[in-house]
Amino acid sequence: MYYTVTYARGIGAACLAAGPIFLASLGLFSTIASPDPVPVGSAGWLMLVVLSPPVLLAGALLAIVPSLLGTLILARIGCGNAGLRLPAAWAVAGGFAAGTISAALAADVTMIATFAATGVVCALACRSGTRWLDSKAVLHCCTPLLGHERRLPNTGPRPAARTPARFEHRVNLCRM
Repeated sequence: MYYTVTYARGIGAACLAAGPIFLASLGLFSTIASPDPVPVGSAGWLMLVVLSPPVLLAGALLAIVPSLLGTLILARIGCGNAGLRLPAAWAVAGGFAAGTISAALAADVTMIATFAATGVVCALACRSGTRWLDSKAVLHCCTPLLGHERRLPNTGPRPAARTPARFEHRVNLCRM
């Protein structure tokens, strides 16, 4: 059985959310880790408004590759195991991947928690845009970056009926 997997919308949403989520979680975890109360005045809100566009752009640029790789890997694994299509599995994978990378870079606990929270939210955004469709009629294959469908094989048994050679050729082009 073959699945048609679409996922470009989720990757775009994750890339746009990465910067603001990182900034918000950094503020939250820094406040939690600080023993002193943190006063929030108009200067803090003004700084947040001024920093939002550059953080959005920087976060989007930095999140493209991890979001794309994570989505491709988890979508491929999800073709063979329906349990790994659940949002909870994607959240655990995103948080673990981002937290592990920041821990490997010898970051403090606040930065590890910030990266893990960002990874969880980005993984959930990627999952929200990912769909597995059991489809035998899809005859085209496009690049994943353009938001089109990819054909991925399932690990289950092949269908009994023989498909046309043209169809098999296009499937072979899209295999991961």
